Parts: sequence; structure tokens; C-alpha cells
Amino acid sequence: MMDNTRRWDKDFPAHWERVPLKSKFSLGKGLSIKKTDLTEEGENVISYGQIHAKWNSKVHCHDELIRHTPKAFCDGNNSSIAIRNGFIFADTSEDLDGVGNCAFIDSDEKIYAGYHTVLLTPTEEKHNNKYLAYLFTTDAWRYQIRKNLTEVKVFSISQKALKQTFIVLPPSEIQSSIVSFLDRKCAAIDDNIAKHKVIIEKLGEYWQAEVTRAVTAQDGWTQSRIKFVVNVVRGGSPRPIDEYITDGDGFNWIKIGDATGNGRYIDHTKQKIKRKGLNKTRFVKKGTLLLTNSMSFGHPYVLNIDGCIHDGWLAFSDFNNILPEYLYYYLESDIAMKQFTRSVDGSVVNNLNIEKVKNAVISFPDAKTQADIVKVLDKTNSILDNAVNKHNQLIAKLEEYKKSLIYNAVTGKIDCRKENYE
Repeated sequence: MMDNTRRWDKDFPAHWERVPLKSKFSLGKGLSIKKTDLTEEGENVISYGQIHAKWNSKVHCHDELIRHTPKAFCDGNNSSIAIRNGFIFADTSEDLDGVGNCAFIDSDEKIYAGYHTVLLTPTEEKHNNKYLAYLFTTDAWRYQIRKNLTEVKVFSISQKALKQTFIVLPPSEIQSSIVSFLDRKCAAIDDNIAKHKVIIEKLGEYWQAEVTRAVTAQDGWTQSRIKFVVNVVRGGSPRPIDEYITDGDGFNWIKIGDATGNGRYIDHTKQKIKRKGLNKTRFVKKGTLLLTNSMSFGHPYVLNIDGCIHDGWLAFSDFNNILPEYLYYYLESDIAMKQFTRSVDGSVVNNLNIEKVKNAVISFPDAKTQADIVKVLDKTNSILDNAVNKHNQLIAKLEEYKKSLIYNAVTGKIDCRKENYE
């Protein structure tokens, strides 16, 4: 799809109204709370983390978006209450794609705008703004916010920037026809996407069963604690980290976010670390086997680059009677994960204690049998990866089609009144 982003507001039917966003909404800020102020029960709140979450459809306020905070943080902050047909925008984003993300409030529940948010309250309370919810998802509309942003670590979306934007409003009956058309079409696309995701999930379950079966102990196999067959070390993080990160020359700074999807290899990093930080971190070579030990813990990866790892990684080296590829598959198995699950400590972030990892028990056969197991699993993994990739490609095409459909509908290129009657 080719969005005419630079002239987006000229690309509408002539009789549609072009107005400043601030003429239809008053803008305010969310609660002055932090992530640590969220609780299991309390007042409903939506903060920027939920707005950027993958389950935010941006056109419906799902229950999954709601978090809670104590009433004491909300008392005297009625100006942070979102009302039906209003929007809660995230005021920061780690990437350009997330600039303009918002939650549409189509509920009468009392919901507060949370931390790092801008609240848009409609001046016409009875007007259904779902058409705008669809408009706000388009790159064309978001270009107004993005065009003046500079390349930084975190993008900031201010009230001032939002006030400078324009919206284009068709007559009410056309808005309703656009919403009806998109609700129907997008629901069908979403259902199709969900079916592909279920298949991918089933393929993952099959793989998990296969790899676990392959590394399950058999007669004649050796059992050992990991620390006796391989050296395990933890990464390190220079602090404050911002003083050591650079966009220029430096060493690859390997973060867990650089390990994407279900792939085995880490091929690149988004950031680099300055040379002065080398003595405060751990440098590892291409081919090193890594294991996440925080956040999404217990997942193995293989480096395709040299770089430095922080303390959220464990690295394996000096293999004794065990093949690195076999250990990789063992670390992927349910056998390892069950042991790691029992080794979790920490109240804020789930961390794997390095001593517990070292003391986890691994079963392995002789080197030739290990190689045979690796060969079989490599083949199975390749077949399943190809299948998963095909479904992901179909999902990407469906998502692009949905994006194009929304753009063409909200810009009047599709006569949704006619489409709704066919």
C-alpha cells in the first residue's frame, strides 16, 4: 500500500470536513503513577505499556488492557478519567511504528489514563468516534506526529504535537457506514489471522514434544550436572548504561530484544557499547551458546556475531563430553524448563540463579549418538521452521491487507455505503 503521508489530508472527498484535533477534544495528562504502583485490585487504569501491547486492537477497549491502581492515587484526579469515545495516547514509544498508538474508550466503566499517557476527552460526548479510532491507526494520519521527531532512544509524543494535528470528518452517516464496513471486514481478517496463529502454536507444541523426547534419558546414558560438562558464566552490565551506549563505533551490545521470533540465531544488535565499558561487561565470540536468565528466561540462542552480553544472559563454553548443539536442544526441552522453573527467584523480575543452572541435571549419550540426535532434530526443526514461516508470511499479508483496507475506507476511496449493501 502506498500512503500519501505528506498530503494525507488532501486525499479525501471534497465535502469531508478538515478540522484541528483540538477543536474536537480537550487534552490532558494521565495519573502521576509508576509501574510499581499497579496492583491486583483497585481503580481501572490504562498506561502506555498496555497501549503498546500487541493485544490492543486500538478500536476497542479490551479487558486485557485494564490494570489497577490504589484509589488513593486517583483521589482528586478526575481530570484523568477517560470517558466513552475518548482516547488514551501513549506519550512515549521505543520505535517509530509505535508513535501514535492509543486506546479507544468504548466503555462506560470508570477508567483512568495512567502513566506516560495523554488523555483526549471529546467535547461532544454523544458522538461516536470509532471512525477516528480507525483513522488514528493509519500511517497517513500518524505522519503528522512523526514528521518532526528526531532519531532518539525513546520518542516523545507531547500534547503540543497532538494539538497541531488535523482530522478529517465525513458526514455522520458516512462515518457510521465506514465503521460498519471495517468492523465486519476486520473481524473476518482477524479470525483468519487467529487460525494461522493456532496452527503455529500447535507446531510449537509438536516441536516441544519432539525435542523433549529426543533428549530424554535412556539406558546407558550419562547423567551429570551441567557445571561438570560445560563452563557457565554470567554477563555484566556497566552502569549507568546510558553512559556506555553509542550509535557509532563500538562493540555489539546484545540484548534479549535482539533475539527475535523463534529463531535460533542472533544476527545483529540495535545498540553498541563503547570500548570503555568492556571491563564492566562480558565479551563473547560468534558461535557462543547463550541462555536468557531474566524476563523471558530459559531460552537458548546461538550468536552469529561477536559482542558483549549484560547480566540478563548466561554464556556456555569449554564443553566436556557434550556437543554444543546437543546442549542447545536440551536447553530447549521441557526437561530443562521444568528445572529452571523451580530455580526462579526475585520478586520483580524472574531471574535464573546461575548456581541453579549449573546444578541442573542433563542426560546425554555418547558423542556419535548425540550427533545423530542433533541431525534428526536439525531436520525436524528445519521442516517446522519452514511451515511456521509460511504461516507468518500469510499473517503478514493479511495484516498488510487490513492496513490497506482501513486506509482506503477512512479516506473515502471505498464507498462503504455501497459495500455494506452488497
